[in-house]
Amino acid sequence: MFRKFLITAGLLSLVPLLFGFTGRWLPLGESLAVFRLPNVMAACILIPLFWRSKYLYPVLTFIILSMGSMAIHYMPQKINDQNAYRLYQKNMLFSIKNTGPLKADILASDADFITLQEVTNKNLVFLTELKERFPSQHTCPFASVGNVSVLSRWPDMGESKCFDKDSMTAMKVKTPEGPVWVISIHLYWPYPYGQAEQVKKLVNQIEALEGPKIIAGDFNMVPWSHTLKAFEHASDTQLAGATLHSFDLPYIPMSTPIDHVLVPESSQSKTQRRDKLGSDHYGILAEFNLP
Repeated sequence: MFRKFLITAGLLSLVPLLFGFTGRWLPLGESLAVFRLPNVMAACILIPLFWRSKYLYPVLTFIILSMGSMAIHYMPQKINDQNAYRLYQKNMLFSIKNTGPLKADILASDADFITLQEVTNKNLVFLTELKERFPSQHTCPFASVGNVSVLSRWPDMGESKCFDKDSMTAMKVKTPEGPVWVISIHLYWPYPYGQAEQVKKLVNQIEALEGPKIIAGDFNMVPWSHTLKAFEHASDTQLAGATLHSFDLPYIPMSTPIDHVLVPESSQSKTQRRDKLGSDHYGILAEFNLP
């Protein structure tokens, strides 16, 4: 009887992991997808409960498939293009006290584009300080947590857009390879917050933009989620490089990958994590070519 109780408890513990695959239909599923990695780790610990049980092979298969859904995003990539572009993605943190280290790191990165979130009115002077290196700039308001911004060393083509305070700004820039949209985005946290409705609006707006797109930002969502797939599908993009953990989870001694850069589908790319530099997010530096 006690063994049956343990097996039942073990099966019930797999429910959050299972529902983490339902994000296409249930907003709660997207929230659970964020915790897929710790859920898989917990499930591995529980495997002895199913030893000599008829559930052993189904449980092992499910755990392996769950691991595979994440592992593919951690595969390293290489790019050898001498003419590659660089994008520096950073959630600044609305309460950042000293932007000096961040400014120095951006300049040292030799980036072509910068995407920023949580740029408060107080920190707009930070953008002015970068004006010489990045003369093309566009900022849009987003809630009290701070604005979203795009900066570029390449010329603005005069079609920059704000999206009804839905946390997204887009700037069309002229590169040597032709026009490209550079988009900065900041999503709400998933369920029970408003991410699902926000995503529906934004993917439609992105799909309406004509031409190649680069999207970067604080998605507050992991790469194996339906949310990221929706953005990729709407913009004909793919996640750049290998997945990097960019935010330390509260109450759990783990970090999670929620900041991303999306580049055109046929691009080669690689990514590098930068220090926090006064923020609660790590920066992401993506290097990619434009086909």
